[in-house]
Amino acid sequence: MTKLSQATFVLYARTLIEIAYGDEATRRLLANYGYTDERLREGAALIDDAESALKDLNAQRGDKIGTRKEFIAAWDKARRTYMATLAIARLAFADDPLCRKALALPGPRGRTFSAWYDQARTFYGNAVELDGVIERLGRYGYSAESLKAERAVVQKALEVNQAYAMEKGESIESTADKNRTLAKARAWVSMFRTVLAIAYAESPEQLKRFGPLAPVARSR
Repeated sequence: MTKLSQATFVLYARTLIEIAYGDEATRRLLANYGYTDERLREGAALIDDAESALKDLNAQRGDKIGTRKEFIAAWDKARRTYMATLAIARLAFADDPLCRKALALPGPRGRTFSAWYDQARTFYGNAVELDGVIERLGRYGYSAESLKAERAVVQKALEVNQAYAMEKGESIESTADKNRTLAKARAWVSMFRTVLAIAYAESPEQLKRFGPLAPVARSR
């Protein structure tokens, strides 16, 4: 059988079971092999579960994409804000090694968000708290209020990053749940197709009516 997409498998599997369940003669035939009405309903329930898991995963992926875009925008805004102030601070404290260290001015900025955020948090936290920093930055138009406002922009990037991390975690969990659910559905359908082919061994021409997942007639 050609490899099907997950959504297509669910659609075809539902068709297979519904056709079998909807035909009284087929149900009587399958009952001889242990596939009672209850067992067919169990298979249909597995397909329902698989479809639900796929929908949940797709919704989760949509949420993750939206949150990722929000995070990228928030970090870009925070980075531009911070880098502009960082450049001014490096000029303002060029002759003050203690303040340069306290404000984490030397060296490149972190490439990951975590490393970058640690530097920005150190900068704004000490810029607001240390004596003399605001006074010297005030010569370049900064104030305690403006620095706190910039710190809030940086903090917003952190909050969105945390939301994005949570979405990624939920997406991984949803993927695992989907895989488990689909595996159960595939196993059930695989066995059912085998039994269906056996049940119609005397009239294999009828198998075609069970749709795209109709089993191949067994050779005698």
